[in-house]
Amino acid sequence: MKRTKGFKLGKQTVVWVLALMAVAATVALAACSQPSQSSSSASSADASSAAASSATQEATETEASSSEASSSESSEAAAGSADALVPAFDAPTTVPEADEFGVIHYDGWQDQYPLQVASYLENSYNVPGYKGEYAEITAEEPDTTSVGDIKATASDGKMDYTFDTNPEIQVIGKGYGYAKYYTEPGGHTYSIWSIEHNGRLGDVRGGGTKGILACYACKTPQIHFDAENKGGAETWKLGEVSAHAKEVGVELKTSDAGEELPGWKQSATNGADVYTENVSCANCHQNDNPTEANIVRADWKRVLGKAWESNSLDIPQSAMVCGQCHCDYSMALSKTDDEYSNGEPTSPYEADTDGTLSNISPEKALEFYDKHGIVDWTYASTGAKMLSIRHAEFEIYYVMDGGSSMRKVTNPTTGEAYNCADCHMPIKSEDGTAYHSHKWTSPLDDPEVVASCDTCHTDTVKFVKDIQKDVDGRNAELGKRFADFIHNFEALVATEQDDPANEGQKALLLDEAFAAENGIDADKLAKLQDIQRKVTYYWNLPAADNSEGAHNQVLFNRMIDEGNKLLDEGDEIIVAAGGKASSAAQFEEWYAAQQKKAA
Repeated sequence: MKRTKGFKLGKQTVVWVLALMAVAATVALAACSQPSQSSSSASSADASSAAASSATQEATETEASSSEASSSESSEAAAGSADALVPAFDAPTTVPEADEFGVIHYDGWQDQYPLQVASYLENSYNVPGYKGEYAEITAEEPDTTSVGDIKATASDGKMDYTFDTNPEIQVIGKGYGYAKYYTEPGGHTYSIWSIEHNGRLGDVRGGGTKGILACYACKTPQIHFDAENKGGAETWKLGEVSAHAKEVGVELKTSDAGEELPGWKQSATNGADVYTENVSCANCHQNDNPTEANIVRADWKRVLGKAWESNSLDIPQSAMVCGQCHCDYSMALSKTDDEYSNGEPTSPYEADTDGTLSNISPEKALEFYDKHGIVDWTYASTGAKMLSIRHAEFEIYYVMDGGSSMRKVTNPTTGEAYNCADCHMPIKSEDGTAYHSHKWTSPLDDPEVVASCDTCHTDTVKFVKDIQKDVDGRNAELGKRFADFIHNFEALVATEQDDPANEGQKALLLDEAFAAENGIDADKLAKLQDIQRKVTYYWNLPAADNSEGAHNQVLFNRMIDEGNKLLDEGDEIIVAAGGKASSAAQFEEWYAAQQKKAA
């Protein structure tokens, strides 16, 4: 389907390739537990679509009200017929052997949890692709066989969002990896392959990369165990370059003072052939007991604070576990705050101290980024300090602007509010045994989930797609207008100069003297730069969410409105200086001309 894409590692599946991801991604607590039969028949009402979670303010209230009524009726009907199968959570009888990092691999649990592992392996049918500038790198090693007996090869049939559907990303993200390489994601079982063949980072396996080792943080549990083994997640030292890194000539990086840099800041090449376990059980469960939820990302556990131990918010720990990769975070190195300069993934929220997660909001995220000098990259032609927003599904569904309407609706099977697992890890039944599926995908791709949603919604698929069309459509318009704004901005402040990054070439670079000649003094320049930074956030937050708007339509529409308000302010400054007001139509005309010229 057509998507409005943001800076993240994955899109159509709700899981990360992220990751990114842009990539990430996690599972629910109940998912890896060995189930047992609690009754003789299964109910299709055990999962409903969180993707059908939000509508406009009026529609949201109406839909939530009708859903609650329908849910009550469904509960009564279920009680009157047969109880649903509910997975039981049996602890393992034996603990498998761990690897050199202390991580128990997914296949170690295969005998005790066969249904969960089998569904996990189904993610390998979602094969990653390669496209764009770095296609020749990813095509060199097309065998993406990752786990089990599933044999698959990389595909060039995946959508390339940067060039196929959302060319505004080329302008908004200029100077950052997403403007060069941004394809549809593959399954979680390809998380390591994806990062090592990711055009955003260059040639990781060949040693030519600008990426840092922290890029593995949502790709494998091994890096977190490795960090802890070497002095703790915040301070660990790599100690030595990996054998593969030595082969391709990577040297251990040191500071200006000659000291070893923290492991997170080492070249991403140092992880090649070192980390081999993809996103799997140990990302989300206690390593030796899959019936207990666990968070391996230290920064995310700090953010949750008291809320991790409390159920006062009606957010299960399993959902918080999913949130450790399905959240916004940054690996940018702060130049103003040592606390955020070691490269460890950092969530843009202060620690929760009262158990309310009031620390999580779009405004507080921006405040955090500004306070700590977090800058993902500097836009060369305008000097704006840019932000790249990852997929904040947890915050969006559970917290921001009150969260999703579905968050307030009771699942008739569980008696609790709908959570991540209900829709993305639905309960399945095989030979009378119930279990949570570990095949992570959109609920709209699962006919059983859609059928259960249709007990409350007249047509779930249409309902969700209407939301997505509205939100993605509005956000695409914002993105195009934003790209045009950047063009208008740089026309007043940038000149062709020698490119310091490419000897002998010219580039459009910020020229403050030229800007002053055009009436853009230092104060106005700073204001326009701040507008560019903030609009990036407001556009990127909806664009990067996997639900395409359905998780929280009220929030997304507010973000789009905020972005347009800021562009209105920026247009006033630019027009007063003799420039043009921004519009999506002008960007479309410009892009069409570029395409014609290239042809």
